[in-house]
Amino acid sequence: MITIFTYNETSRMEIMRTLHKMSNGRTSMLFQNNELNIFCTHDEEHKMSDTFLNWHQYRKNEILQIQTKEFFTDI
Repeated sequence: MITIFTYNETSRMEIMRTLHKMSNGRTSMLFQNNELNIFCTHDEEHKMSDTFLNWHQYRKNEILQIQTKEFFTDI
């Protein structure tokens, strides 16, 4: 799993161009072989993006679940 955080769409596109160069134009293999997420932390109105907020909430919930005793009962 690869997760990249970037500020806005312009910086996301720059990351994509860099990944394209680093993989000799084979970014499709990067996407096929990895769970790749690129999150823009701000939208055009300089507010937190919904996608980033949803991801953040999911991770917070995941951490809370792991910290509970019930998580370890089946292990």
